[in-house]
Amino acid sequence: MDDATGTVRPDDPSRYTMRLDRDGTVTMRLDCNRGRGTWSARSGADGASGQFEFGPLAVTRARCPPPSMGEKIAAHAEFVRSYLLKDGRLYLSLMADGGIYEWEPDPDEPSAAGVPAPPETGGPRDWEVTATLNLREQPSAEALRPAASPDGRVAKGPDDSALRAGEGRFDATGTIRRAQWRGQPTARCEFGVARAGGSYATVVIKKPDGRTRAVCFRMGKPIGADTSEAESGEFSARREGDLNVIRVGSEGYEIPDAVALGG
Repeated sequence: MDDATGTVRPDDPSRYTMRLDRDGTVTMRLDCNRGRGTWSARSGADGASGQFEFGPLAVTRARCPPPSMGEKIAAHAEFVRSYLLKDGRLYLSLMADGGIYEWEPDPDEPSAAGVPAPPETGGPRDWEVTATLNLREQPSAEALRPAASPDGRVAKGPDDSALRAGEGRFDATGTIRRAQWRGQPTARCEFGVARAGGSYATVVIKKPDGRTRAVCFRMGKPIGADTSEAESGEFSARREGDLNVIRVGSEGYEIPDAVALGG
């Protein structure tokens, strides 16, 4: 953004590459060095711009022959605050109008066109394969389609049930059957459930000692529970009619489908 500096271009753009993976990791080639770290973004109302930040980058420290932009890119990464997608290019802006880095698509990488949107930007949470795949073929989204949940809906957008459950913002409350130890008779205990649609839910069960146990449901199925390092025992679940019989170590719970799915 400084007219005295103007626009600086690398002699060989192919020596500067950046791969932003959907799991939040970033890998970079910075001239003769390599970098790895994390990234996060939050899109604005237009979907083409928003907030952007890199986490700490681990970068090798080889001395690249001058001129090299590698050290400057690595140093500036922690000051990136926003992004803009325009004309097929990615613009990363530094804080306080410190400058803008312009990135163009890598011609050696498959095109991002037609790649399904992730849940964070309103895309489906689950997919199913609709054709026989040849593992030697190039990856393609053509063999996928959004998967319908047991309630018949295609869940879109992020699953915020765990967040809302942690904040106590429940969609329903009630009681379920619970046994503290194997062989003991079951008893009623209170629960609260936060549902995210598409048979996604987090059920928080209140124990007699005041502590809580959270059980997560995805696509209508219980997939795990919160445990501490001090606790022992594995998580398991089985079906008995419309009941999900949950076991977490020595604890047992009976959670009806209606609790997770609603209705």
